[in-house]
Amino acid sequence: EGGNGSGASLPEWWQIGAKVGTALENFQRLDDRSEFGYLEHDSAPVTLFEKESAFNGTVRVVAHGPWRSLRFNGVEQGLTYLFENGEG
Repeated sequence: EGGNGSGASLPEWWQIGAKVGTALENFQRLDDRSEFGYLEHDSAPVTLFEKESAFNGTVRVVAHGPWRSLRFNGVEQGLTYLFENGEG
């Protein structure tokens, strides 16, 4: 039944992949701390820390709003979300 060109509709269980994908997508959009939240955050990058080594390269911490990105030689190595409590 379904998918055989007879005009019959697909069984409901067949649609589970699309439903799960939509649910996950909605969850990520609701969570500002998800990677989706980081990618969608509209803020200019601000360098908070930068130190160059004579031997290894440059370490940099870049702020994008509440996000902090640790970069080594321009390559992102880690990402964290900063909760601000009003005290800095």
